[in-house]
Amino acid sequence: MGDEVMISNIHVAKSKADFKFLTLHIDDIKAAARDCGVMYLKIRRLLDPSDPGLQEPGLKEWLDAPWRYKPRQPKKPNRPAKKDKT
Repeated sequence: MGDEVMISNIHVAKSKADFKFLTLHIDDIKAAARDCGVMYLKIRRLLDPSDPGLQEPGLKEWLDAPWRYKPRQPKKPNRPAKKDKT
């Protein structure tokens, strides 16, 4: 099994110029999944701050850490590069 997944809009792009693709590494997917778990726990903490399951040592620091997933921009291979106006 590979470490990367390619995602595209090939089936819905209205023209060749609108085609986009994005390559995600397994680490991107894992980081995004961790961030989803953090969002869930943050919502639980908002709804019930006294929840005993949210009182674990170090949990607050883990929940308050920066997001782990860094979004990638899709590649647009059929569009000409934009020229700088400077």
